[in-house]
Amino acid sequence: MAKREMIINMKMNKKIDFFIIFATLIFFSCYFTKNTDEDDLPEMPKREFPFEISDENYWRNIATATRIFIANTSDLIIENAIPNEYYEYNIQIIKTLRGIKQEKIRFKIYMKEENCNYINSLNDSKKVILFLTNSYDGYGYNNYFSGYFIEKAVIKYTSEIENIINKEIALQNDIINNKLYENFDIDSKLYQKVSRYITNTTNSSLEHKSFEQLEELGAKGVPYIILLLDNFEKLPIGEISLENKSENAFEYYRHYSPELVIDALDAILNQITGENFGTIVNGEATQEMRISVLNGWRIYLYKLIHNNQINKLTKKQNNMPKKEPINVRTGRSGSFAFV
Repeated sequence: MAKREMIINMKMNKKIDFFIIFATLIFFSCYFTKNTDEDDLPEMPKREFPFEISDENYWRNIATATRIFIANTSDLIIENAIPNEYYEYNIQIIKTLRGIKQEKIRFKIYMKEENCNYINSLNDSKKVILFLTNSYDGYGYNNYFSGYFIEKAVIKYTSEIENIINKEIALQNDIINNKLYENFDIDSKLYQKVSRYITNTTNSSLEHKSFEQLEELGAKGVPYIILLLDNFEKLPIGEISLENKSENAFEYYRHYSPELVIDALDAILNQITGENFGTIVNGEATQEMRISVLNGWRIYLYKLIHNNQINKLTKKQNNMPKKEPINVRTGRSGSFAFV
């Protein structure tokens, strides 16, 4: 009997000891959380991307948008707007610069305080130029301001800016129609390696490893991923996780649910370059949305070529002798021929 009581007491003492240790850990955790100033927390290093291209002639605004038009500034002003609420506009179009011509257009905006302040700051201009894109928001396909920042999606109108935008739209159409983004010396071995990795993404046992290999190529793989981006095959596993390297990151990984190969490649290109030409990384995208993103990346590649970024990359990272270019249409060596 005494032995049994001793065993019971030992068990009780263990439970009490565990409770004391657990309570102590909770106390110190709460203490240091409360007494840690935000200024004392280590800062995330600012993310640096491999390519630097200026936004000359509003090319990013144009490459990201599926609809570009001119409207009256007064149609955007909302009196006594409630912050952090979605607002749906249905405004008159004065003139269409890109997209389907129509008299009115609907679009949504999340009215953060800074967005409201920016729109109100445009009041000294009678007209504005708007850049919209279509995306799936969980309720359906709706128009939103293109890009992450409202300053890139709504700009004050002048006839000079309209002319600049029209010329850039014409240039981008020429880039796409005549495949001018292919016009650079291609490393055939690297092209074939990227092609193999992309092909392997449709194999369920190789998919995730292939995405890792593509990301590991870094900047030198970017031109080749773009050349091979028009892959609309269905992924066997619609999941991809990429390390969140943003200085504002609140989680270690970004998780996406791409449906097609192009959706996942878009996420990888964004991861490496920081660029974004639409929202297709989680699937639920129309063919028009995917083609728009595809063309955005092709225009980006053209800008890399004409800003001498690829040549710098070749000298810096590859340090290889110049090779006979490979024709991306045939996959064989040979000079490019453009119409």
